Amino acid sequence: MSYVDFEDEFTKQYMAKRMQEMKVKAVLMKYGEVMEISRDEYIREVTEADPTSFVLLHLYQPSNEFCNLINMHLPAVAKKYGQVKFVKIVADKCIEGFPDSRCPCFIIYLAGKVVSHLTNVDKLMKEDINNIEDLLASQGIKHL
Repeated sequence: MSYVDFEDEFTKQYMAKRMQEMKVKAVLMKYGEVMEISRDEYIREVTEADPTSFVLLHLYQPSNEFCNLINMHLPAVAKKYGQVKFVKIVADKCIEGFPDSRCPCFIIYLAGKVVSHLTNVDKLMKEDINNIEDLLASQGIKHL
């Protein structure tokens, strides 16, 4: 039987460093889900959100198949990107007269300001739902 000595200096330092990394990650991973919001919640949940975290707003139409596909896959992405706040709302309930033809749409905020406005996300992702993470990376959003 082999014995591992957890008392040597290297192992102690490694374990302490790893514990610190895990604590930092736990603090940063504060979201992890997609929240459906109403128009009344928009200001609080989007523009007044934590200024150190990205907010990804998905404007969608329930009649759009790719919007529905994104809504099915977004929870898994949100869980992986726990440092990003994911919210969604039916497009014309958020922005009166928002054209269905521009959905799905991602609007990315940081510190209450729009940093990206991506319409027709399905075209940007080449109609491949697996490209969500590539699209986020192209906008400077990486998972921890």
